[in-house]
Amino acid sequence: MKFTFANIQHDLLSPGNIFWKKNSGGAVLISKKGEALNLKLIKKFFDAGIEVFMEDGIDLHVHHEMKTIYEKYSEEVLMRDKMIWRDQLIAIFRKEFIEKELVMQFELDHLAWKLFSSFKLPEGLNFIERDTDLFRRHLSVASSYTFCAFLMGYYEPNFLNRLFSKTLQNLMDLGTSAHVLSLKEKLEYLRLQESFSSEDYEYVKTIASDEVLKKTVMFEQYDGSGPRNLNSKEMTDLEVVFVAISKLFGYTKESRENILSAVVKGELKCGGRTLKMLQKVLSEKEKEMDAIA
Repeated sequence: MKFTFANIQHDLLSPGNIFWKKNSGGAVLISKKGEALNLKLIKKFFDAGIEVFMEDGIDLHVHHEMKTIYEKYSEEVLMRDKMIWRDQLIAIFRKEFIEKELVMQFELDHLAWKLFSSFKLPEGLNFIERDTDLFRRHLSVASSYTFCAFLMGYYEPNFLNRLFSKTLQNLMDLGTSAHVLSLKEKLEYLRLQESFSSEDYEYVKTIASDEVLKKTVMFEQYDGSGPRNLNSKEMTDLEVVFVAISKLFGYTKESRENILSAVVKGELKCGGRTLKMLQKVLSEKEKEMDAIA
């Protein structure tokens, strides 16, 4: 797919390293991959007929194809036909995010923003202005959570859109009055704990209000030592997955392989039954058996 302004005009984060080409032949970086897109400057160059190109970029053709299929999936009213579109999406997931080596989480996050986000571009930019790394981490959690819900059989597009947007908003609302660096240090400390002490719980309350803690499992632990005292057997399947995803993504700058690959490799610690179900959906062998049946 030829790189044009239309390819990226609704994007929040840059899908690759984007440059403009000088008359001398040199290239100047406009937007770095994974950081906020400088859409105004990029459009200015395109409008002036100046060459703009992208390197180390996401395959925009594949993302466009998946967005088109998801739109057809969303519009379909017959469940039988809806499942056909769903199977097509999962087949592309398998090909692009599992069978290919080292496809990073950012590519899945970029896709999730296109498919599920209800935020306007200025709202997304406000998230980034607060802290890019914090936003990128929370975006990874929200996108991973939503894609896992889709694989687990939560079919309704409106539910998936709400799940993504509400999760991202709730995460970005944590500790809004705290200094960002201090907040990230606190959140990273809490993420690494397998069980909360009373001191840890007091730590949690400096980040989230009691009202928020009553409505979410953001700080729950599988052993029941979280704010709501829910153990893994008392959580819903989605809540179990959310806790596992929250443990997986840290608050450092290091990137990691995508969540679908983590599921297949058994790196998502969400309990044997739930993990096996997710792995089954993503299994090519299982798909072949269904086709034979």
